[in-house]
Amino acid sequence: MADIEWYRQQSWDQDAASNFEVRLSRARRRGEYLRIQALTLADTCLAKNARPAIELAKRNLERDPEGIFAAQMHAVIARASVKLGDVEAAIVAYRDAVRLEHARPNVRGYYYLEFAWLIAANSISDLYDEALEAMENNKADQGLIFPANQYRYFASLAFIAADTDDMSTARRKATHALTAASAERGPFRRLPAAGIVKSEKAFHRQRLELLAR
Repeated sequence: MADIEWYRQQSWDQDAASNFEVRLSRARRRGEYLRIQALTLADTCLAKNARPAIELAKRNLERDPEGIFAAQMHAVIARASVKLGDVEAAIVAYRDAVRLEHARPNVRGYYYLEFAWLIAANSISDLYDEALEAMENNKADQGLIFPANQYRYFASLAFIAADTDDMSTARRKATHALTAASAERGPFRRLPAAGIVKSEKAFHRQRLELLAR
């Protein structure tokens, strides 16, 4: 295993964990390696990698609870918690991610959109006001140039509007979300695939299509 790979493992078992800990004990930038490994495991979107991703992210946060990447680590915990079906833990983690991201407006992960999407897509109606407030307080024109961000932003607004019987708003926002989902290029000419919607669950698409009629 090359040195560059020991903290970017995409599968996790006892041997992988043991190898990681041995390498980590010899490393200087331990927080950075914890962060990258946690993010790598979370990005696989595999349920079997969710718990180790959470554990590694929490270890990173213990070292630097208010650091520049703290919001990212809370988002890792949130995503992994969703994969495990623990929506309550995901909400708590996303709240921390949104709070920390808001405190560092120049370091953007757009976690407020993930938070709003979790609430809207799962019809957690008692948190609709909180989701809307998070979007209003954190949205930035720069972030909304990406079709994928536009999709989550407008789809979340559409679902919340529909659930609160504001069908006129739901129709407009659903139309915007569908437009974003169909975009074939992102805002950067040299990276045309950056920021486009790469996957979309069929039932979300169907709901948006119904609302847009």
